[in-house]
Amino acid sequence: MFLLSFPFLNASTTFYEEYFFPKIIVACFDKDAIGNREGKLDYTIENGIVKTHLPEFNRLAEEYKFTNLERFIKDVKDLDWNDNGAYIQNIYRIYLESNDNIEMALKALQQEKEIIIYAEYETKNRYYHIPNDPLYPLQWHLPQIFCPEVWDFTTGGEDIVVGIVDAGIKWNHPDLRDNIWINQPELDAGMTINWATGTISGGNGIDDDGNGKVDDVIGYNFFGTDNNDSYQDYPANDHGTHVAGCAGAVGDNETGVCG
Repeated sequence: MFLLSFPFLNASTTFYEEYFFPKIIVACFDKDAIGNREGKLDYTIENGIVKTHLPEFNRLAEEYKFTNLERFIKDVKDLDWNDNGAYIQNIYRIYLESNDNIEMALKALQQEKEIIIYAEYETKNRYYHIPNDPLYPLQWHLPQIFCPEVWDFTTGGEDIVVGIVDAGIKWNHPDLRDNIWINQPELDAGMTINWATGTISGGNGIDDDGNGKVDDVIGYNFFGTDNNDSYQDYPANDHGTHVAGCAGAVGDNETGVCG
C-alpha cells in the first residue's frame, strides 16, 4: 500500500497533521547507497543526531535534526522483490527532533536522488466509515459515489437542506423522521406535529417565515389541493418516500438504509 501511495504524496510537501504523523518522514534508500542486499543501514547517534556512512544524508541529518532511524518493515521475506528499484527492506522511518522544519526536510530528502528513491510523510491510515444500518450492504450505489470515503471526514449537518420534489414523503417514517426539515417559524406560531400519525394541526393562516406559503411546517403540497399537507399516504405511490430515503435516511441508527 505504501509503495503505491508515494507518487501521489510526493506531489505536495505540505504537512497536515490530520493526515500525517508528526516528526516522521518515510524514505526509501537506493540499494547501491545502502550497499547490501539485506537493506541494513548502519548508523550511530552522535550528540542526538543520526550518523550513517552516507555524507549527503548526514548533512541533512545535522541540518534538520534527524534523531533516529527505524526500518519500516523489519521482516522481509523476498529480498529481490522491488518496484522500479524501490526495495521494501530499504524503507526507513526518519525521526525528527521537532515538526517545525519537516516540510523543508522532506523537500531536501526528495532532492537527494542519488541516495533516496522517494521520501514522504507517514500517512495516518483510517478505515472508511461504514454505517450500522442493516440494509446498507444492499445499497450498492453508495460506494459507487464514494460515500464511505466522504463519511470518513463528514456526515453532513443540520445546515444542509435537501428539497425533494416528488409524490410526497412519509415524513414520520422511522428512518426519516430525525432528518426531516421543520419550518421553525410556523412551528413557533402554534402548529403541532403528530409524529405517530403523520398529521399536522393548528396554524394561523399567516406566512410566518415569508416564503410565500402558509402554515408549511413540513413541506408543501403543490399538486391539486395546494395546501400544507405534504404527507404521502397513498401506499401504491411511495416514490417520494423512496427518494427522500436515498437522499436523507438517517445513518448509523441501526434501522433500514443510509442516506
